[in-house]
Formats: sequence, structure tokens, C-alpha cells
Amino acid sequence: MIHYVRGDLIKSVKTGTILHQCNAYGVMGAGFARQLRETYPDVFKTYSNYCADFAIDPGRLLGDCLVTKTGNLTVINAFGQIGTGGRKATSYDALDRIFHNIYSNDDPHTDHIHMPAIGSGLGGGNWKVIEQIILSHLPENKEVTVWLL
Repeated sequence: MIHYVRGDLIKSVKTGTILHQCNAYGVMGAGFARQLRETYPDVFKTYSNYCADFAIDPGRLLGDCLVTKTGNLTVINAFGQIGTGGRKATSYDALDRIFHNIYSNDDPHTDHIHMPAIGSGLGGGNWKVIEQIILSHLPENKEVTVWLL
């Protein structure tokens, strides 16, 4: 089930799992990713170093995830876009693979995922399409909370 709440995800969620869509360039320069980078610099450093390994062909990261732990928080960097904001950079196919993979095993970190409305802000995607992608993979025993500012 997807729940919607209004509030500041970064300030409100200090334990559990946060998922956000990221690009494949190792840059968290705007939007939610920038807030995440500023609040959890260790998450950014791990992400940036990981992306550097794919600098020659960053497109290979599309559809993958990088899971990073920081204290009691797990952050899932979901590689759902190849470009940066300003146009439709979100790949629905990549998001489909991401959520298929996330929910194809019974990882307790995915029992309740908190996220912004991924891919629909600076990523340029349509939230209704993205919501249907998530719902098509979301098991009945798992929850997603989407935080709206």
C-alpha cells in the first residue's frame, strides 16, 4: 500500500529506509538528492565513488540500486535516470527493474520504504505512471510512504 503524507522527509525519517531516484553521474546537485547529500555526506561519498567506476558508460547503472547505511538509516540510491533535471530524465523501464528487484526478495529493509515522489519532480516523469510501476511490484505485506512537501 502507498501512503501519502505532507512533511519534510529528511527531517522526519531518521531510522528505517529512504529510497530516492538518482542519476548515474555521481552528482546530487538539486532537489531531494541535494538535501540528502547535505544531511548525509557519507551517503553521497559512497554514491559518488560508486558512480566513478561507471564513468565511461554510466547508462549501465540504469535500473540498479546502491544501498548505503548511515547510522540507523538505510538509503537506497535508485538509478532511475541517466541525465540530470530539466527534461524527462526518468526512465520508466529503469524504475520497473528497480522495483521488481527490490521486491523480488524478502529483504526486511524494504518492509516500509519512505521516498519523495521519485522521478516526477526534476526527473520530469509522470507520477501517475511511476505510482503504477511501484504498485505493480509492491507485495501486500510491504508499505511505501511518499512524502510530499
